[in-house]
Amino acid sequence: MNYDIDNTLSQTCKEAKELANEIRQRVFVLYFSEQDEFDYSEVKPDRNDSTVSVMREIKPDPIQYDEGCNGLKYNTVR
Repeated sequence: MNYDIDNTLSQTCKEAKELANEIRQRVFVLYFSEQDEFDYSEVKPDRNDSTVSVMREIKPDPIQYDEGCNGLKYNTVR
């Protein structure tokens, strides 16, 4: 395991949530047993792949639609 970075499940989930909100799609938190490390990806791995496990599925926060001063709607993430 690479100890010069914070490779915990909670830190990886936090980074995955930031990515999910940025790209507006779900992100999968993965655990690679051979390397004993967590990572995340937008692509769900093949379920027959025994070297990786899906630990969490992170979904983006819902988009709130607010009206601006001229009545146009715009997206704000809350």
